Amino acid sequence: MEKSKNDRMVEILRRIKPERHGAVVEAMAERGVSYGLSYGVAIPVIRRVAGEYAPDHALAEYLFLQDVRELKLAAVYVDDPKQVTVEQMNRWADAMPTDEVMEHAAMQLFYAAPDAPEVIRAWLTVADRSRWKGALQMIGRQAMKGLLNEAQAIDLLSLIEQFLLTASDSSLSTVDDLPRRATVFALERLAGVSPELSRQTLALTTRLKQSPRPSLREIAEEIEALLS
Repeated sequence: MEKSKNDRMVEILRRIKPERHGAVVEAMAERGVSYGLSYGVAIPVIRRVAGEYAPDHALAEYLFLQDVRELKLAAVYVDDPKQVTVEQMNRWADAMPTDEVMEHAAMQLFYAAPDAPEVIRAWLTVADRSRWKGALQMIGRQAMKGLLNEAQAIDLLSLIEQFLLTASDSSLSTVDDLPRRATVFALERLAGVSPELSRQTLALTTRLKQSPRPSLREIAEEIEALLS
């Protein structure tokens, strides 16, 4: 008899719990990272165990519903990107308890979904820092994986510039809290698509350095240093 989703969830949890690390939980709490329940298990352990149950879209959805750090992260590695929809990505984004979960979902699952391009465009136009970060990480991952041709990469570079300038000119409370690391990651990876992308990325940094916002100038300087 095939095991139920709950039985497999219990089995996954039973296998990863022995790797619990209280110090990691304490460190996350000190940084303000909060989960309903966390065992502080290292990502490689979660990924290895979850991978043995993949791909299983229904199980992934079930795991993500649980208010447990390790199960939400396991869901990312259990799911089948071919079955991930726009609705699911938005629903999961609404329930992301931390940046950690968004980072793994964006870079290990969402970027490969059929509708990732649509979601990237949508997420870069909403006042939601977590979605901004996810969109930028998806872009960087797609570029790193060689999934973008030059025309697609140029289009995404333009989209990032529009995002940065729009966010900086808006009155949102989050404008000075741009996801800097994700932005740098996306721009650096896009620059690696082709010599033309490298040229256009450097041209973008020149424009950003003229911004009155320190956050944009800092991003530009970091990209220049990485590409020099």
